[in-house]
Amino acid sequence: MSLRPFIRVAPLILASLVLNTEHLAAAPSPAEPSSGRSEAGTLPRAETQWRANVGVTSLSYANGVAGMQRAQFSTARLNAQYSRIGSELEIQADGRLGVGIDCGSACSSLEFSQLSIGSSRRLGPVSFHVGRVLVPWSTLDDEWSLGIFQPRFIYDFLHPQRVGLAGGFVQVVSDDLRLTFFASPGFIPDRGLPVNVENGRIGSIDPFFHAPISEVIYEGRATPISYNLVRGSLSELLMRPAMGVTSQWGGQQGWSASASYAYKPVNQVLLAYNNLYNLSFEVADADIFPRIVMHHLTAADIKYSANGATGSLSVVREIPVMDQVPAEWTAQQLSPAWLISPQVSWRGEKTFQASASYLRVEGGSAPDLRADSGPRVTEGTSVFNPRFLFTNAVKLSAGDLLWSRGQRSLTWKSQIIMDLDHSAQAYLHSVAYQPSSSWQVRLATDILVSSSSGSDFISRNRANDRFFGAVNYVF
Repeated sequence: MSLRPFIRVAPLILASLVLNTEHLAAAPSPAEPSSGRSEAGTLPRAETQWRANVGVTSLSYANGVAGMQRAQFSTARLNAQYSRIGSELEIQADGRLGVGIDCGSACSSLEFSQLSIGSSRRLGPVSFHVGRVLVPWSTLDDEWSLGIFQPRFIYDFLHPQRVGLAGGFVQVVSDDLRLTFFASPGFIPDRGLPVNVENGRIGSIDPFFHAPISEVIYEGRATPISYNLVRGSLSELLMRPAMGVTSQWGGQQGWSASASYAYKPVNQVLLAYNNLYNLSFEVADADIFPRIVMHHLTAADIKYSANGATGSLSVVREIPVMDQVPAEWTAQQLSPAWLISPQVSWRGEKTFQASASYLRVEGGSAPDLRADSGPRVTEGTSVFNPRFLFTNAVKLSAGDLLWSRGQRSLTWKSQIIMDLDHSAQAYLHSVAYQPSSSWQVRLATDILVSSSSGSDFISRNRANDRFFGAVNYVF
């Protein structure tokens, strides 16, 4: 009996049961602190900014889907950003509400990528905030959306959205240096569309979700597997302390650098399963256990900017601290990893923008820790999904304003991701038309191309070409 494909469940199983949320694009980083008083010697009035838009988005897959999956999602969305900088307090909020039109709660979400309150930057160079805050820990992590430092909301595997860590933040700012200290008693992992466990079967409406096999061959006969997710205590899983510090040096032009360190939980939930039990011709039972492990993270960036062009090099070192599991479990493992990413970007004299980035990951994956007894998979392999979708890839991006007249405009944006290890590509294109200052219409398509039917991300999902349409009204 082969157990090689026994479990290929994404870490979203626990995460989707903890929170089903979505992320709005990050608000701009806070400006440098200013003097606490105006020229007249009185405290300045509070600076309040907000913006919001409401709209409808529809997503359709070109090919048919099976099981619980859906070929079309339609949602009504409200996106909002709020910022208030007063003489003593500062509030930042960035959130999105999505309500499923034809998919109900299965594709509804509520997410705050930032939600914090703290001391105003006007009080001086030191400020304190508590809540969820987006921080520039690593250019590599942000550019490739790997979820190493900060978690993500994976409503869409091709367009994951990063969200801030939750905890307490102390920031110290001088002319050329910014230090940010972070600490938290717990964490929130990566999240995504719900994964359901019903009648022993695991599934999701998301076509990018790959459920574990539904049967095994036992003594020459197909035997269905009945899965049971052992959830345990949420407080025990999520109350894991975290701490970190990051520093940025330099300005917008010329040389700049950053360095970061963190000891925190891995944002992706790892999994383990026990041996098949009650194995018979009728059914084979299996328990799945979510796990949280810690890791040490160190990152360094160096960048040079001049005349609209920027070149940078970003490096991350990850050292996991693995947990102890019972001898009868087969458990997903991590290994120390090096990640490196050189990047270049260029802004034209008017509106054209282009960038190129390379990602290389060495390590990170490890053979499963296997049970001491019972059926085994082939040595040296893992039956779990890898944490990183790409380990040797190139990303090319470009965008520009095609046409403009008065308040009307037409823009385009394209991105190509090339998986060099598997000769696979993802083509992501979008066009946005703005008929007035208050309305926007957006059309987009994602096309996945692979020459093989391998186990890499693009090859496994090459049937998931899809089309987007959205209409938004801006307040």
